[in-house]
Amino acid sequence: MRILRYFTLAVLTAFFLTSCSDHSAEESASVEVPDALPMKLVSLSDLSGFTDIGKEWAIAGEVLAVPGGFEAKAGSGSLVKSGKDSGQISSGIKHADLELEFSFALSEEADLKVVLLEQYPLIVSEFANGQQTEKSGGGIPVRIDSTQRTTVNALKMPGLWQTLRITFKAPRFGSDGRKTKNAIFSEVYLNGFLIQSGVEVKESILSPDNEESASGSFIFTAANNSVALKDIKYKSFGLEKLTLSDLEYSLYQGTWDKLPDFTTMTPAKTGKVDELSIVGLADGNDHYGVIFKGNLSVPNSGDYLFETLIDDGGDLIIDGQVVVHNDGEPGFGAVKGLVTLEKGVHTFQSSYFQDVWSSMLMIYYEGPEISRQSFGVNPYGGSGRKQEPMVVKPETEPRLVRSFLEYKNTRKTHPISVVTSERVNYSYDLLNGALIKGWKGAYADASEMWRGRGEPQLLKPLNFSIDFSDQIPVARLVTPSDKWPLENPEGFKMLGYDINEQGYPVVRYEMNGLKFEDSTRPSSDLKGISREINFTNPDSNGLHWFQIASGENIYQLSNGWYCVDGSYYIIVDEKADANVTNRFDKELILQLPNAPEKSSLTYSIVW
Repeated sequence: MRILRYFTLAVLTAFFLTSCSDHSAEESASVEVPDALPMKLVSLSDLSGFTDIGKEWAIAGEVLAVPGGFEAKAGSGSLVKSGKDSGQISSGIKHADLELEFSFALSEEADLKVVLLEQYPLIVSEFANGQQTEKSGGGIPVRIDSTQRTTVNALKMPGLWQTLRITFKAPRFGSDGRKTKNAIFSEVYLNGFLIQSGVEVKESILSPDNEESASGSFIFTAANNSVALKDIKYKSFGLEKLTLSDLEYSLYQGTWDKLPDFTTMTPAKTGKVDELSIVGLADGNDHYGVIFKGNLSVPNSGDYLFETLIDDGGDLIIDGQVVVHNDGEPGFGAVKGLVTLEKGVHTFQSSYFQDVWSSMLMIYYEGPEISRQSFGVNPYGGSGRKQEPMVVKPETEPRLVRSFLEYKNTRKTHPISVVTSERVNYSYDLLNGALIKGWKGAYADASEMWRGRGEPQLLKPLNFSIDFSDQIPVARLVTPSDKWPLENPEGFKMLGYDINEQGYPVVRYEMNGLKFEDSTRPSSDLKGISREINFTNPDSNGLHWFQIASGENIYQLSNGWYCVDGSYYIIVDEKADANVTNRFDKELILQLPNAPEKSSLTYSIVW
């Protein structure tokens, strides 16, 4: 058996994360700054905001998965196209550059496309003769007869909610009306995974006269079966940007570990510059500081989000107000600040100091109808050539990987991930025995465990992943209303794991004398994973329970499956089905029998 194990560098990682912490955490803790300016939400209370509404489009309420697709309840908040006839609906929202995000659910064999500028389609899902084609799940037609395919199929099963996020740049035209730049799908994320990047569309695909334009609405088209949409959000951008003028700089020499008071010092050099850049100002020397002053022209009134990327520290000041304070111990910091600016000219100041080694001053911004862009010059000349991933790829038997792992908004430090030749993969948390993640269709990237210093120690799935519950899988509940423990309770103990004959780990733990052997492998149909728990139960008193799933909303379908948050299905073995309890519609749990003999539970997770 060939087993690959990467062990975490916990001490090194803790040191590095501490040294690279946010410089302004103490100062900005009381100020809540968003990661990005909010997107506009398309109202789905009725169809009044839409145009060119085809047949069978309607507003509905909650959409639930059912065998073969979904069913829609009365209400609002979802946009549903029922039936097999083709139909389109226009957002009625004119746009040029665009960020668009929406959730969708497909019934079996349903086709769905989103068309930007009424000209450029992206294939959300497409079937031919009842089968998905190579263009399914994010294909982009770049010419009438050519489609840019994706390398990874990131689609979920029919009936489940999925998300698509698109960043799009409209074509550019000169003063003579001739096209100067093609339309570009900058990024496309399906279920949180990047499936397309930098795809140029070289001609109009759908306009009747084959002429391209820089403005139009985004449209949804559906065919062959029912589809549902919700949470449609967007940002539309023009060509405006913030501009700096009359920039002057003052260069200071000295050694500091905090941003100094430059007003008490005499500059070593002053001058004028055309752009915000520290490149060459200090002639390659360390230990210096600089202040840039000038005017900032703002084209649109509204909220502006600034982010400074600085090594070692500095302030961004507009109209005498500190918008971003990025300072602390020397080292790289990325800090954001939010400010409301009126259209017109404002005073601008950027202060900066550099200690040793690397130097960087970049200021990013976004605002009303203005996409994220930057002042400043990257001294490293951009990101350079993208390195190929270091792929963990099994031959026949599974490969076991110890690493750190991203889970929702946290980082797990004790996972074991199982990467299989069947291309159905999963991860356990060895702190509490929870099955925390699953992904299909691709393997895993171990680059961040080996390249550079290897300090992230992260294993990254090469496809979108599903995060399951990270709660302890077994608990003692004295009353039916007892809360499931958030931490390992008294009486729970992890016992490690063994490797079975097939090469899969068998995770072992106990609770008040009850012993568990927990193993998972790809399901026979390769639509997900199958989990088997064997437990020896000397005396449970009927008070011990096993958690199969938890979520915000769990409901049972007519075929007996359970749907968790519209994200994945649970299929419980028929032998255990009678004892399963859907507690509060948020926890799927099984009462462990009060019997001395060995018992088992088997269920599948599919998505």
